[in-house]
Amino acid sequence: MAQDLFSLSGKDFETPLGVAECDRLWVEKLKAAGGNVIATNDFAHRAEHSIEFQVLFLQHILPKDSFAIVPVLCGNLQMTLSEYSRRAYREKAGPFSKR
Repeated sequence: MAQDLFSLSGKDFETPLGVAECDRLWVEKLKAAGGNVIATNDFAHRAEHSIEFQVLFLQHILPKDSFAIVPVLCGNLQMTLSEYSRRAYREKAGPFSKR
């Protein structure tokens, strides 16, 4: 993940309030648009759990099964960009961020 700008996961997330389904169609669209800025696997999601807190909140305030998630983790910008600037980020993430 250190060299990848984004990591996507196509997995559903289970919390004590139930399962939040992943919108796999959008995950695949983002993977196609992002090309080489997307990690080749979703291993980074194994150690990162912040999305689960957001999912709990959504499950609490929204009706059951009324939403799907697109799990995206962002990599370390300083390690993935040639220079640490907005311009460098837009150049590298362009197709992914426009999707």
